[in-house]
Amino acid sequence: MNGRGDLAILGLLALAAVGAFAATPVWIVPYPAQVPWYESPGFFPRAALALVAAGSAVEAWRRRAAPAGSSGGDEDLDARGSRPSLALGALALFAAYALAVPLAGYLPSTFAFVAGAAWLGGLRGRSALLLGAVLALLLWAVFAAGLKVAFGRPAWLDLLTGG
Repeated sequence: MNGRGDLAILGLLALAAVGAFAATPVWIVPYPAQVPWYESPGFFPRAALALVAAGSAVEAWRRRAAPAGSSGGDEDLDARGSRPSLALGALALFAAYALAVPLAGYLPSTFAFVAGAAWLGGLRGRSALLLGAVLALLLWAVFAAGLKVAFGRPAWLDLLTGG
């Protein structure tokens, strides 16, 4: 793509991230306004969106400031060793993780995601399960127990308890 097209896409990405950042309280229901910002369920999505917006703006500035006609020299990548199926598998696994957290809860979903990603990356059997268990417990301890990030009540608990 040409330089102007790249800048347009980066600008649209930055604007979309800023818009999604602003809309986060509407999209996360219920959004408890009274909790501290670091305990809010919108903290991590907003942090990620802020990184996308900042990264897009910095990359657009870098490309705009590059001398005319230069490709930057780092545009040519050797894709002979790439594995698109691995990238698509990781994307599908992440989408499944995002859907699983509200249904199954943070801890079991994180375990399944990490173990699945480890398996997808080449670990087998017990190694993938062990890595999934250790990282899921560590991430739960940091985010849920330590930082008090609200992940909501898993839907399966409501099915068991009737409410």
